[in-house]
Amino acid sequence: MLQSQWAAVCELAAELERLRHEADEALAIDPPGATWLPEGCEDAPPEVMAQLVAMTAGACKFPADAAVDALWDELAWEARSIEDSRGIVPSWSTWHLQQTAHGKGSAEAWESLERWRTVEAALARGLWTEVPIEEAAMLEVYATHLTNDDYIVGAEVLAASLAASGTVRPLVALVSDGVTAYGRATLQRAGWKLLDVGLVGHEGVDSPHSRGFFSKIWLWALPFSRVIYIDTDVLVLRNLDSLFADYKDVLLAATADSQPLMDGVLVTQTGFMVISPSRERFQELWLLCSGTDRPMQLDNWKQYEQGFFTIYFDGGPELDGFGGGCGLGWSQLPAQYNFTVRYCKRPCFGGLGPKNAAIVHFACAKPWDPKSKDFAPAPYMKLYLEFVKIAGIVWKVVDCSSDRACELANEEKLRQIQAQNGAI
Repeated sequence: MLQSQWAAVCELAAELERLRHEADEALAIDPPGATWLPEGCEDAPPEVMAQLVAMTAGACKFPADAAVDALWDELAWEARSIEDSRGIVPSWSTWHLQQTAHGKGSAEAWESLERWRTVEAALARGLWTEVPIEEAAMLEVYATHLTNDDYIVGAEVLAASLAASGTVRPLVALVSDGVTAYGRATLQRAGWKLLDVGLVGHEGVDSPHSRGFFSKIWLWALPFSRVIYIDTDVLVLRNLDSLFADYKDVLLAATADSQPLMDGVLVTQTGFMVISPSRERFQELWLLCSGTDRPMQLDNWKQYEQGFFTIYFDGGPELDGFGGGCGLGWSQLPAQYNFTVRYCKRPCFGGLGPKNAAIVHFACAKPWDPKSKDFAPAPYMKLYLEFVKIAGIVWKVVDCSSDRACELANEEKLRQIQAQNGAI
């Protein structure tokens, strides 16, 4: 079984490589343009036009694509025709490794199995426990986080793309009460080890979506040496294992968020992070988010957990009188490690595409959400959907209500800021 499972992984990797080349060729023929430009700027000088394109990229939908729509409808129709997908275990899933230790397998498969055993033993010891020095190299994991079933299919695709990358590191999903029994079973079959965590913050005071965002602080409580965290709306395009060694002494490494970066401001983009867990860091983060004496409500942090993590690790003045943050700084990853396709025209993503990006992030452009799928250029959406089909993942059409709630909250924040500026 181990041998056949690894053969399936190699086949999936070859198919993903083919899809990358197809997407790259499509983008070379018809590169994405600006999605929206302010009225009256048509005759702006080239240097001004370039700035406008960068600032407004992704503000509206990209042009519709008939081939993408047809593929999306095909996946949705096929999913409806499957009466019960609960027993389906993809051939590439590490579920097989977790269920058996018998048979002949490749060296990679056996290494993966041994890593899984070490990780499960660490989880059995509990959160915040020390990492034995002799096990540190074996306690490196990929992690994601879910608070409901809206992102289950994304986590399945993420697991498949990580498998295709050739990694032998275990996959750990932090899940909270909002993930149903069906969702949990689906995640496990895709290869995720589940770890239940509570929502951060105060119920009835902080919004559910902000509590979900800030629950990423649990990553620092994990009993592992290093963690690469990846949002569920990400497709991994190449092996990322080298980052475990390259950032082994860093508490947090992340790319800079593309929008504030255009103004020269560094804010962590938390959709992809390399983390060194620390009991001390977790305790401080917990008190700042969930303590009775905390700086502010979670919803009041600018850019939610992204702004909060930046301030905490940089030791910003917002935390004066509350411990001051750790002030140890964070490391900036190259943009290829968080290529956000909705904003692909922004300067920091210049030159990136399927051939050289490490990941494709569908932030604010969830492929499974009919209301947001057109916020990614067609070749990237086609790449994602074709991979879903090849990986044998049962498609799920979901209206991501938590995304809608966050968008409405952000619009209200913007109105309040504009009102305050107008009053000054």
